[in-house]
Amino acid sequence: MPEFFLELFSEEIPARMQAGAGAELERICRTALGELSPHSVKTYFGPRRIAFSAQVAPEKPGGVIEARGPRDAAPEAALAGFLGKHKATREELVTEGGYYWLRRNDPPVAAAKNTARASFGIDRKKFDFMRYLRRPRNVLT
Repeated sequence: MPEFFLELFSEEIPARMQAGAGAELERICRTALGELSPHSVKTYFGPRRIAFSAQVAPEKPGGVIEARGPRDAAPEAALAGFLGKHKATREELVTEGGYYWLRRNDPPVAAAKNTARASFGIDRKKFDFMRYLRRPRNVLT
C-alpha cells in the first residue's frame, strides 16, 4: 500500500495556530486525495512545519464515463466544444433521444499520477492561519 507524505515549511507558526493548521491540512489533503481512499491518516506540526501522511490505494479504479452532449441539431461549434472538453472523437459519440452521448471506459490511474495532480492542487490561500502570519502593523500609532 503506497504512502503519501506532504511536508510544508513556513515561517514561524504561532503555537495557538499549529493544531488548527494541522487539521486544515488534513481536511484539504483528504479532499484532494478522495479518489485514492486515504486511511491511517496522521498530521504532524511544529513551529516551522506542518506534515500530513496517509496510506492510499495503489490506483484509482477505472469506470465508465457517460456524458450527455449537445442536441443532434446543435451547431458544429457546440459539438466541437463538447468533444474538446472530454478529449473525445466524433466516432465515440452515439445519438440517442435527440442528444449526442459519450460512453467510454475510463482506465485505472496509478496512485503516483493522482497524488502528483492532487499535490499541485493544494493552494496555500486555503489555509486560514496563513493570513495572520504577515499582518502589516502600523508603527506610527
